Amino acid sequence: MALATKPGRIYFGRMKKGAQPSSKYVSLIGTDKDITKITSVVSNNKYIKVEEDPPDAVGKNKDKKIKVTVLPGMKVGIFREKIVVNTDHNKMKKLLIHIQGNIVGNITVTPHYLYFGRFKKGETYERTIRLKAAPGVSFKVLDVRSTTPDLTANLETLREGIEYLVRVFTKESFDKDILEGKIIIATDDEGQKNIEVMVAGRARREKSTAGNFKGAAKGK
Repeated sequence: MALATKPGRIYFGRMKKGAQPSSKYVSLIGTDKDITKITSVVSNNKYIKVEEDPPDAVGKNKDKKIKVTVLPGMKVGIFREKIVVNTDHNKMKKLLIHIQGNIVGNITVTPHYLYFGRFKKGETYERTIRLKAAPGVSFKVLDVRSTTPDLTANLETLREGIEYLVRVFTKESFDKDILEGKIIIATDDEGQKNIEVMVAGRARREKSTAGNFKGAAKGK
């Protein structure tokens, strides 16, 4: 391997909204790492800061060429981004580093993605979304809606200001092959005014009985 980054994918895990910046380091590896110069490092997300040859990369960190920092302004929810490392290498001009993490706000949402799996047409199926306030925090759900008419969403209060349940149903009249949309939950929380949960599923194809018989017996 001539040139690569280590790691090639960075997981920041769960981070509290507004917390102090969290940083991780990336090194160049490969047989050409010592003769290759980084010409630039680019992030398209203003809340992901990248630094080449960071001043704190000394001692045991002296080979770590790039510092990646998630800044406090990052939006609540799961983020998936990438940064581009441009080099003067004759073949490996660009190296991609994938970045993933989860910014946690005052409201915990479970799950972030609602999957109905494969289901039978003509029947109703249910999934639930749970919203829970962090300790010492309260919030109100102002509205719940679906972006597709193929779903209905009903709000249930478990503990006023603390915990809510959104019940999401498919409709018996669903006649498509693919189910997709979003559930939008509006709250009075400043950092999570509109919570979006992606929804997906697929209708099972009914097995055709045509052609299962070889044909009636011929008469004399």
